[in-house]
Amino acid sequence: MRAKEIHCSYSTAYLYLRDRIIHSYYSPGTRLNISELADDLRMSPTPVREALSRLAQDKIIETRQQRGFFVKKIDATEITELYALIHMHAAFLVRCAAIKHRLSIIADQITTVFAGPSAISAVRQFRKFHTHLDVHAGAPNATQALDTFFLRTYFVQLVEFSEPTRRDRLRDFSEEIAEMARDDDHMRCYHKLDKMFLTRAQWLGPVIKSATRLTDRGGAGSFLRENTRSARKETATRL
Repeated sequence: MRAKEIHCSYSTAYLYLRDRIIHSYYSPGTRLNISELADDLRMSPTPVREALSRLAQDKIIETRQQRGFFVKKIDATEITELYALIHMHAAFLVRCAAIKHRLSIIADQITTVFAGPSAISAVRQFRKFHTHLDVHAGAPNATQALDTFFLRTYFVQLVEFSEPTRRDRLRDFSEEIAEMARDDDHMRCYHKLDKMFLTRAQWLGPVIKSATRLTDRGGAGSFLRENTRSARKETATRL
């Protein structure tokens, strides 16, 4: 029973801390105090330390020469590399689905990837998309890696999708890719996927600057709350 309690505590701590970190609730460079976090979560320090170790292993936070765990700053070079890795893994999973003749099955998921009117809903759709891809691509390692890259760029993607013109452009891309997927035209599908990610790469400079400015000035919380309200309105409208 004790082992089960520890496991539940670890899962709770991991999910709680992960979500707060990727949503930029903590300022860049903040030291994550294990004792204080344990008090906040009303649990012992052990599962909190284990959760932070896992987050550091996934490179969502960083360690500094045995001084503890710290919230990472937004690094433009790292984000650019992660976007490239997201592209490579997404393209690989699409290719795997095409080889298995299941590309047309994921067409509807592709259509909804960037269709959300709010930044949060768009990012959620993207996550559902790559999770669904794995079901039909059969490449769990690639999906797990993509999930980690996604978490490490989560806030930057929220900023990217928050601008209506960018989001509309991405929606156009996703609808075109979905149409090609339904026709099982994998070569044109790959080409359009490449074009979409090249377009995103062109936006990265100003997007990263905006994300950095928000986190450095402590405006990430208000930005997130605004997008959360938009996501809730969207959900209420659909219901």
